[in-house]
Amino acid sequence: MARTKAQTPAPKRDRLKGSKRNPAGSASSSRGGIKIDAATEKALKNKIDGLKGKRKVDVGTLKAVYRRGAGAFSTSHRPGMSRGQWSMGRVNAFLRLLKSGKRKESYTTDLDLLPKSHPQSTKQSESVKPTKSMQSAARWALKVRAEAPPSKRAGTPVGIARARDLASGRPLSKATLKRIRDYVNRAAGTADAAPARDEQGDVPKAKQALGLWGARRGKAVARWAAGKIRKMEARKQ
Repeated sequence: MARTKAQTPAPKRDRLKGSKRNPAGSASSSRGGIKIDAATEKALKNKIDGLKGKRKVDVGTLKAVYRRGAGAFSTSHRPGMSRGQWSMGRVNAFLRLLKSGKRKESYTTDLDLLPKSHPQSTKQSESVKPTKSMQSAARWALKVRAEAPPSKRAGTPVGIARARDLASGRPLSKATLKRIRDYVNRAAGTADAAPARDEQGDVPKAKQALGLWGARRGKAVARWAAGKIRKMEARKQ
């Protein structure tokens, strides 16, 4: 899959991780006490007022989406856009999903903030949290990718979105677990066979890509995902 301009890693000066005002993890739910400027909060409230139908959200939810967008900007962005523009664009994508159910395949990061009644909400079905090692692998891969030369950056939009979800510890649905299982089973052999660094000292794309899906080496993550899937299916019998 071709890379897009929106996958451009942020400049080092923009690679921020939380702040005293909004510490890391404050956007893990819609109740994180997120603080934003008055003008932005008013803009979010106006978007809520413009919603029609039964599927409405509160300002806490949109603040969480906005804050996640601000955090994602620290990993990758579209050149020429500000952090605020990037964040509001994510809010708009969330609202389109809320109203129409339509989203890009790579936009999976805010499904946990949808109302439970929404068909794409992760609250609808069983889910599990990624392991600490999976979160660590995803963070490592995002960092390595951001520091690599453009020609040596791995990751499709779906893989990058998956890494962000894993790094944040967001719940994984059965469908997502199946994707992780299948990807790691396919990619682990190639990644394991690659050297730790190439001749220029960069991490090979195969290892970066595997990390984006929560694994540093081997198929242990695939076996973990398969086990969780079996338990989910057994409970429904």
